Amino acid sequence: MTDEERLPDAQHERTTPFLLAGFERRVLPRLAGALPAWVVPDHLTVLGLLSSTWIGIAYILSNRNPAWLWGASLGLVIQWYGDSLDGTLARVRKIERPRYGYYLDHITDAYSTAAIGIGLGLSIVSKIVDAHAGEVWVEDNPGGGSVFVVRLPKRAR
Repeated sequence: MTDEERLPDAQHERTTPFLLAGFERRVLPRLAGALPAWVVPDHLTVLGLLSSTWIGIAYILSNRNPAWLWGASLGLVIQWYGDSLDGTLARVRKIERPRYGYYLDHITDAYSTAAIGIGLGLSIVSKIVDAHAGEVWVEDNPGGGSVFVVRLPKRAR
């Protein structure tokens, strides 16, 4: 039984209760309408994912050169554009992705949150470890996964 057969008249209400919601409601449909016909929602989804990866890498590299924070900031704007506009474009063109769009949105949001968070977190850990002349590395965990190891020298008393 398909979703449509189980819930033939089901509609969900989109709510966007955040600071810039009004701005997005006005601007996103206009941006979507201005896109060339060859751009489809999946292109924007990929753009959002790539920019999330870029942001994480830029945060990590910001310890080497603070100018990378500009790259991360640019990445945040591009990520917002791709992530916010993919669903809007689908709705404006009436090409929603009912079978997988909702799940794809949640999976890509989870990936983006992880990529950006890991990049920011590793940047902070690296800065702390460097400030204390320590070391950080990744080891294989025999039970599965990986383990991050941080070694800081003992402070002389």
